[in-house]
Amino acid sequence: MKIIQCDYLIIGSGAGGSVVADYLVECGFSVLMIEEGNDYSGYNNPKTASAGMTGMWRGGGLTPAFGSPSITYAEGSCLGGGTEINSGIMQRVPDSVLDSWAGISKDDKDFYKNKIEHYYDWVEKTLSANIRDQSLAEHSQILKEAGQNKGWKVESLPRALKDCVCNQPLCFCGAKQSMTTTLLRKHLNNPKFKIITEAKANKLIFKKDKITAVMIKKTSKDVTSDIRIEPLNVFLCAGSIHTPHLLMKSGINFAGLGKFQLHPTLKILAHYNKPVNAARQPIPNVAITEFMPDIRFGGSVASPGVIGMALAENWSSREQLIHSLDNLASYYVMIKPKSWGQIKSFKFLKDPLVTYNLNSHDFDQILFGAKKLASALFSTGALSLHPSIKNHKGWQDMESVSKDIINKKINKKINLMSIHLFSSCSPFNNQQYLLSNGRLNGLNNLVLADGSCLPSAPGVNPQATIMALARRNVKAYLGESL
Repeated sequence: MKIIQCDYLIIGSGAGGSVVADYLVECGFSVLMIEEGNDYSGYNNPKTASAGMTGMWRGGGLTPAFGSPSITYAEGSCLGGGTEINSGIMQRVPDSVLDSWAGISKDDKDFYKNKIEHYYDWVEKTLSANIRDQSLAEHSQILKEAGQNKGWKVESLPRALKDCVCNQPLCFCGAKQSMTTTLLRKHLNNPKFKIITEAKANKLIFKKDKITAVMIKKTSKDVTSDIRIEPLNVFLCAGSIHTPHLLMKSGINFAGLGKFQLHPTLKILAHYNKPVNAARQPIPNVAITEFMPDIRFGGSVASPGVIGMALAENWSSREQLIHSLDNLASYYVMIKPKSWGQIKSFKFLKDPLVTYNLNSHDFDQILFGAKKLASALFSTGALSLHPSIKNHKGWQDMESVSKDIINKKINKKINLMSIHLFSSCSPFNNQQYLLSNGRLNGLNNLVLADGSCLPSAPGVNPQATIMALARRNVKAYLGESL
């Protein structure tokens, strides 16, 4: 077995792990980063969203959180994590949510009340976040018009893009400021920074109050080998699902660990009598924020592959839309839930068991949002709307929408999804063990720095906040002023 010793080990290379690596290397420390997935940057970069989902997302982007209904969620599994294929939208958490987070501790109050904006500034500057002109993009303009027709608040959203020329929904021309394009590339030639891809952490070994070793499975050309890494310090940044999963597999377990939230999201396919060409336009950079932080309406990817999955939900009623792909647009209702899911690990299962059961409040929020968004889209001239509901015939007018909502017949057939997961190691759920700044009580050389650290659902795209908290956590661990 190969043995590697290092000063700092970072497990995971997404938004959290890359921020930690950047700061440690800038400070002159020797850093080893391991990533379970492969490196798809540079010439390996997929050219379409569908191609990217095959290797860059865990399970092809379709992993179920079991419940009634089940919720399909997506996790990045590649160098750079989800930043490599997400929309790159940078949003700051609303003040009302920050106020609730500030109640965790005295230190959190100071950070969330007075200092987090400085960290957001750093994120936006580092990723060149900007609001792009989409005045000629019909997909975006429809959503903007929908909000304006109702007199609702509509906001433009900054995206981490720099000189994009491909105009594809998720950008695959290299302009998106993902982690491999920015923070990781920045240090690739630094001899003090090393990355090992296709290396999965299977177990943390600890003695008394410190991690002494991390057991790794390294895969190369279908050949698997074992590596024992002996670090002095460990930053665990494996994501909201696999950070608690690794802790549990290593024998670390306590009440509240693995209790998590996500943003339940309902998609609605809108059919128009005019070309929208959504598959060849950037994802809409506007959102209807009238009902924030509880509900947000936005635009989603409308590539042929994604549209095909939507049509398959009721092919008999939707097959005619295959001849009108250019006339289809995709939007969504996203809620900030009150319910929590649970991540559990079992010795006989390789992957964690993830469950999520929406409470009645969350169902009501989704249905309320669906009715509001449907009304707004019909006001823009939509011929029909097709929500992500199994065997649903579609909505032709508001009367059919109201009938569904009032009877609540769609609850068990609804197909919800999410690409935002967080809070699986939240201090809200066990302040005795889950401490502020990503620390675990009783483990002195382990720090968490990823979406698992968000105290609760933020109600907005979480990447900017994950990066902000990761930078805070590494600075706090080094004893520096925040």
